[in-house]
Amino acid sequence: MEKAVQTSILFIGFAVLVSALIQTRDLSAPMALALAIGVILAPLSDRLERAGLSTAAASFAGLLLTLVMLGGLLLVFQPIVIALVEAAPKVWNDVQALISTIRSLARGLSKLTDEVAGAVVAGPALAEGAAAGDPAAEVALPTVTDALMLAPAVAAQLMTFTGTLFFFLLGRIEIYEIATRSLTSRENRAVTLRRLRAAEATVSRYFLTITAVNALVGLVTAGALALIGLPHAALWGALAFVMNFVVYLGPVSYTHLTLPTSDLV
Repeated sequence: MEKAVQTSILFIGFAVLVSALIQTRDLSAPMALALAIGVILAPLSDRLERAGLSTAAASFAGLLLTLVMLGGLLLVFQPIVIALVEAAPKVWNDVQALISTIRSLARGLSKLTDEVAGAVVAGPALAEGAAAGDPAAEVALPTVTDALMLAPAVAAQLMTFTGTLFFFLLGRIEIYEIATRSLTSRENRAVTLRRLRAAEATVSRYFLTITAVNALVGLVTAGALALIGLPHAALWGALAFVMNFVVYLGPVSYTHLTLPTSDLV
C-alpha cells in the first residue's frame, strides 16, 4: 500500500510539473536551453580555468561564445527565412489545390460506389459547393507592427537565457554539491559528485561527435543541392546541419521546407 501511495504521489507531482512547465514555457524554455548548453560548455570552462582564467572569466567566455554562435546562425539563416516567408502564399495555394484534388477524388469514388450499388445520389451539387473556395486566398504575412509587439517577449527570453547560462557556468559546482548533499548520504557524496562531473564530460563528447556528423551531412547536402542548381545551396546545407540535431523530425521537416523552393531552380 505504501509503495502505491508513493507511486501515486510521484505521478501527481510529475503531472503538476509538466503542467507548470507548459504554463510557464516562455520562462522555462530558455532556462532549459541554457542549462543544456551549460552542461555542454562545462568542459570548456574547466579548461579555461586550468589555463589560468578565473571562474567568472571562463563563464563569461562560454557565454560570449554561445551568443556569437547564435548570432552567426541568425545571420546565416536570414535569407532562408525571408525566402520561406515570401513563398508562404504560394505554398498555401498549393495546399488548397491539393485539398481540392483530394475532395474531387473522394467525390468521384463516392459517386462510383453509389452507381455500383444502384443508389441515386441526391447531393452532388452540395458536395461541389462545399469544395469550392478561393484558390487565390493569401496568407496574412507578419507586419512591422507584429514584430515590434513581439520584441519585448523575445528580449525577455534572451535575457533569461543569458542570465541562466552565465550563472549556471559560474556556480555549477556548488549546484552539484547542493544536489549531492540533498539527495545522497554522506559517504556517497564524493562518488556522486565525480559521477556528475563525468556525466558532463560524456554529454559534451557526445554533442561534439553529433556536431561533427551533422557538419558532414550539411556539407554533403550543400554539395548535392549546388549540383542540381538550387539557389543558396550553402545556406540550405547549414540548415540541414542544424535540423539534423532533431532526431527523426528534423530531417523530415527539412525535406518539407526544401520542397517549396524547388520551383526556384
